[in-house]
Amino acid sequence: MRMVVGVAILDDSYTVNESYFTGRSYVEWLESFTIDERMDSSRRLSYHKLIMQLWEIEFKPSVGNDHDRAAEGLELRSRYNDILARKAGDGDFVTPDVRAIFGECRVLEMLVALSMRMYDLMQDMGIYNSVSRWFWEIMSNVGFDILDDSEWGTEGSARARGHERFVYDICDEIMRGCGRWRGRRGGWFYVEDWNSIEIWYQMHRYLKQYVSRG
Repeated sequence: MRMVVGVAILDDSYTVNESYFTGRSYVEWLESFTIDERMDSSRRLSYHKLIMQLWEIEFKPSVGNDHDRAAEGLELRSRYNDILARKAGDGDFVTPDVRAIFGECRVLEMLVALSMRMYDLMQDMGIYNSVSRWFWEIMSNVGFDILDDSEWGTEGSARARGHERFVYDICDEIMRGCGRWRGRRGGWFYVEDWNSIEIWYQMHRYLKQYVSRG
């Protein structure tokens, strides 16, 4: 497994998701990286409400260089702008600058960029590897994988408000270093001393289990 420290430009191959730009927003583009394209759309659960809730929550770095994870999340906005600019072609269409209108990095951005990093590191490891695979492993780690759209009920209902609070509380606890789910203490990754080490090194410890299996 390759280990690269610090902030880097994400691989250009991620622009394959340009097909999502037709009439779609920046958040929908981010959501496209979470979709398991191996599964037929008629059988694939929708998690749009969860994705939108993760977008609403600001990512707050708390340990060491976790601000690098925020920086890579924000880098996705520049990538999105670059793709829009290319599609605009001769400049007749003025593209919106998403870098300036959304404020601080959101949890969704951080997690998508982190999942991209995991994908980069696990290439050629002989296992199924995709950005969405790693995103949903993280979602499973924190218990969010059970929250498909059918679980939320109608917008504004007590059930939906309860799920919104649940997602916010878990994210907030993880960012404060006291995350807990079903009685287990843990963060985005279940690794020893997770709350005292940077997300970057948590990720590497987590991925070692797949390297040892290989």
